[in-house]
Amino acid sequence: MAGRPQECDRAEAVRRAALQFWRTGLEGTSVDDLVATTGMNRFGLYGELGGKKGLFLKACDAYSRESAERLLEPLRTAPEPVAALKQFFRLIIDRQLGDDAAVPSGCFMARTLSQEAATDPEIRQAVWAHFKRLESGLAQTLARAAGCSPASARARTAAILLLNTLFGLLQTARLHPSKSVLNRIADAAVRDAVQLCRGDS
Repeated sequence: MAGRPQECDRAEAVRRAALQFWRTGLEGTSVDDLVATTGMNRFGLYGELGGKKGLFLKACDAYSRESAERLLEPLRTAPEPVAALKQFFRLIIDRQLGDDAAVPSGCFMARTLSQEAATDPEIRQAVWAHFKRLESGLAQTLARAAGCSPASARARTAAILLLNTLFGLLQTARLHPSKSVLNRIADAAVRDAVQLCRGDS
């Protein structure tokens, strides 16, 4: 029945909505845009997905889960943590500089954080949870590289250093889209983060 999708249809509607929100933001996306993008009617959007804001929160969750699988799972399973951290940044840089019209460049969550939507407590919490998930994955990998506890202050600080490097790279890529330059910045940040985690001066 129209407006009452099965689970797979609902997941696809959320995926399509996430791409729309990624391109135009919460404020720049109308309900009519979402109807056209998802193929659902207004009753379905409000009855099944919680309206515009509810759908945005579901899009944030879906994006965060996909990012964790794509970016963090290789960190957990890599035999060489330093090389894995460098590859983590290369995946992000490649997507940022890619020309895949089907997927917007940059990071959906970082873009949301810079928009008015981030003033909403629930949306801000969703963005915070996403970056805490990344921070935790980075801290665990840094701890493996340095031989320390991922719960240590050094590991957490080093992970935050890498997160801030990620934010900076996303902006630098817009001004100076050179893969070699961005890779060198990332490699230097990984080196410094591992040294920080080890307690090296």
